[in-house]
Amino acid sequence: MDSSLPREGSMSGDSSGRWALKTKTQAYISITLCFFLFSSLAQAFDQPQPEPQGALITLLTIIYKVLNKTTPDIGQDCWLCQNPKPLYYVSVKIPLNLTELSRLELQVNSLVEVVLQNRRGLNLFFVEQNGLCMALSETCCFYANNSGIIRENLLQVQRNLDARERQRLESNN
Repeated sequence: MDSSLPREGSMSGDSSGRWALKTKTQAYISITLCFFLFSSLAQAFDQPQPEPQGALITLLTIIYKVLNKTTPDIGQDCWLCQNPKPLYYVSVKIPLNLTELSRLELQVNSLVEVVLQNRRGLNLFFVEQNGLCMALSETCCFYANNSGIIRENLLQVQRNLDARERQRLESNN
């Protein structure tokens, strides 16, 4: 009998620091867990891997794949492991109403005015070179302000909301 193997029912360590298990049940569980872990690792490596960006990214990818294989339900609570949409996307709500959309349209219009003023200033600056477009050797593009479409769509949305509210009130009466 090999003297390096421990007796059943004991826990012993040798000079190399290895420890033996106490019972056959523990040995069975550890072998099963090791088999499950290594088979999960093998499956993770069988799939095509993207180009590694670094050792840390590669290590984290392997850990997440092993976690996904060993405990697939962990992804329901752990967005790092499996869930493609992080939890903060679910909890963030954007409360936009028509007034806020109108304000955004005004901000866009004011930015457009500033850009057009800057363009006119640059054209005056480059007047001796026949304008900015000639200096850049490009054809000029002119901005067409389409914010009227935004206003019309907002009015249509408001009309639809009012009509739905009237229908709801009529159906309740």
